[in-house]
Amino acid sequence: MALTDEEKQEIIAALLEEIKAASSGIEDLNVVDTLTGINSLPATYGEELVNVPLTLLQQPATDAADAANEAATAANNAATAANEAASKATTAAESAEAASQLPGSGQVVGSVNITELDSLYVTDDNRKGEMPVLLQVKYGTLNVGILRVFSDGSGHCITQVLTTHNILNEDGTLAESSHSDTEVYVYYRSYSFTSPNITTGTWSSWQDITLTLRSQLVTYIDDSDKTLQTNIEAEASERESADKELMERATVSFDGIVAIASVRAVSATEITGVVFVKLSNVFAGVFSGGYCSNWAATDSYPSADMYMNSTRDEILKDKIYTCDGIPYAWSESENTLVQVGRRMEILSEEEYEQLSTKGDSTIYFTYEEDDA
Repeated sequence: MALTDEEKQEIIAALLEEIKAASSGIEDLNVVDTLTGINSLPATYGEELVNVPLTLLQQPATDAADAANEAATAANNAATAANEAASKATTAAESAEAASQLPGSGQVVGSVNITELDSLYVTDDNRKGEMPVLLQVKYGTLNVGILRVFSDGSGHCITQVLTTHNILNEDGTLAESSHSDTEVYVYYRSYSFTSPNITTGTWSSWQDITLTLRSQLVTYIDDSDKTLQTNIEAEASERESADKELMERATVSFDGIVAIASVRAVSATEITGVVFVKLSNVFAGVFSGGYCSNWAATDSYPSADMYMNSTRDEILKDKIYTCDGIPYAWSESENTLVQVGRRMEILSEEEYEQLSTKGDSTIYFTYEEDDA
């Protein structure tokens, strides 16, 4: 017999009630105290029971942890940068403090009254350099100078270098208030501990560095001028000697011209003259035995080397020879010694008028004598 629809619905409803009665809810599940081995958790999704993976539940916590780690890293970096900045600031402060203790740093690290300069740093301990090296010099409340203080490499002395408008008194001491508004002076002096150049326990006199430099410059210039003058004189002397030697080598004199002469191939130590032998075109020395081809130099005549070649068969053709003031030179075209200029003679007008014979080969220069 077939079931009616109503009967079918009743059977389905009864089955559902039995299923519900046999099912367990979330509240009926066992509770555990560790997540070890657990992959998911049960949950209801509306009317439906579902599994939730643990990884899905862990994601918000993981994201939060990552953000927290990034924030911590940024904070650590900021702290490191702050520490480095603080360290640099400390170092800069220390450097500035150290620089203020150095000469030339531009920092006035001390002050002294102008009346106390003589007693400043004159104890033996000051040789160790435990002292300000740049000081403001005061006259009352006014700053009247800058003082630099330093020692030598062996501690023999300490030196003061003062830049100021104040002037020096006539006795060389420093004026306390007298000054020049338009001039700035730089003075220096030294106090001797064991200096061999200054009396021990005393100050040297103040020196104007400008005058010292000027004196040194003048001395240097004088020495340079003297050296230059000496060099000029030496060079002039050398040139004069060279010119004289060149002239002597370029020009020699002889006593006359002979047409024919028998020249002996001998050497003479003493001659009384030098002549040109026209027929043989040679110079010959005049000696007690006649004419010789070779002779030594004397006070009056140079040696034969100045007239003839080494074999004594030709005259030197690149020279000027003079006889009685008249210049002669070798002529290739005429193949002999020829006159190349006229003799010059300077005479007064009276002397010129008294000449009995006036040579055509002479140029006469006359002058008028002063009757006074």
